[in-house]
Amino acid sequence: MRASGVDFIALSANTTHIVFDELQKRTPIQLVSIIEATCKEAKRRNIYKIGLLGTIFTMNGDFFKKPFLKNHIEVITPSEEEKSYINEKISEELEFGIVNEETLSAVLKIIQRMKDENGIQAVALACTELPLLFKGVKIPVDCLDTMQIHIETLIKMIIED
Repeated sequence: MRASGVDFIALSANTTHIVFDELQKRTPIQLVSIIEATCKEAKRRNIYKIGLLGTIFTMNGDFFKKPFLKNHIEVITPSEEEKSYINEKISEELEFGIVNEETLSAVLKIIQRMKDENGIQAVALACTELPLLFKGVKIPVDCLDTMQIHIETLIKMIIED
């Protein structure tokens, strides 16, 4: 890859970060993590407690939470029932570009509950399809759109190079 002029590699999906550390060990080229970029943005915004929405693997796994916990940012996940609902809506609707008002309403209620009961200051949209659901919608807390944050990070890296 070095011969091709590659300066860095972007792993652009959250769930695939399950293998991020192993991939980084196997390549001399810098991998740019969507999760690390989001963590840096949360720190920049002085956020210390986030809600995590994503696939069931992302919400249940430690790989997303690790950098946040290292930076003293608490990560709150929905209830088990809510996780199943979100995962189902990602795989059965959002991955196909289907956006239902009923799903939007239910997920907004989950975010509001997490704000009221857990004190989250922001929600991480840790699935690249989730922003489809919230397009043009006000969320009751700050929003960390992992995909948008990653894109902005990559653009800055390209421009600075």
